[in-house]
Amino acid sequence: MDDLVERLPKEAAMLREIAQSYLLGIEWQANLSASAAMIDLSAARIQALETSLAEAMATRVDKARAWDACIEARNDERAKVIAEVVAWLRTENGQCDCFARSEGECACGAWDDHKTKPLLEIATALETGEWKK
Repeated sequence: MDDLVERLPKEAAMLREIAQSYLLGIEWQANLSASAAMIDLSAARIQALETSLAEAMATRVDKARAWDACIEARNDERAKVIAEVVAWLRTENGQCDCFARSEGECACGAWDDHKTKPLLEIATALETGEWKK
């Protein structure tokens, strides 16, 4: 019986340690489950952010394409206007302003396609839209 009395506190201590380990295991499992839930939530947030980012990038790409198309149309319009101005200048270069009836009478140079029209007159014609007529 004395042996039993001596072993009893030791076995009780062992049982206490086992119970504490069991409780720590349960607590550890709860923490592990909570961590797993947080990881799942984080993964869902990351996926939502990736989706949002992809949509934002697609929108930016669409806007960039629209902007490029707008710039291209504007450049086409500029090229068209420049071509019209150049055509007008070439036509104007060949029209006599001095009302000459022959090459020898021409003082403006239009007979030789080398008109000496002052740049100020050309600038005024461009400004007033004379070249459109």
